[in-house]
Amino acid sequence: MPVVPFDSVMERDIHFRRHGHEFGIGTPDEYEKLADAFMFGAMNVNTHECIQATKPRRNRMDFATVHFGVASGNPEMLLTFYIPRPNTVTRHGGVAQLFADYCAR
Repeated sequence: MPVVPFDSVMERDIHFRRHGHEFGIGTPDEYEKLADAFMFGAMNVNTHECIQATKPRRNRMDFATVHFGVASGNPEMLLTFYIPRPNTVTRHGGVAQLFADYCAR
């Protein structure tokens, strides 16, 4: 699988500092590899994908693990990868509705 990185090392490192702990990841490289595999690898039966309504961005969410990622379309690169907070999921009415809301942006 080709590696499709974040826009820059700085962007990757910012996202790692914000979200790496959510995945139990120890380094920015590990975080990027996990994000790449999630966003650009094969989807499992629990993973859903959409193109945002107002932007050329692709969203993926695993409804079982609640992993969520966003990639830009052109050029294709990672924008973010994280696990939404439980209160965010609850506020939106569950994982499926949160994903639908993210897709409608």
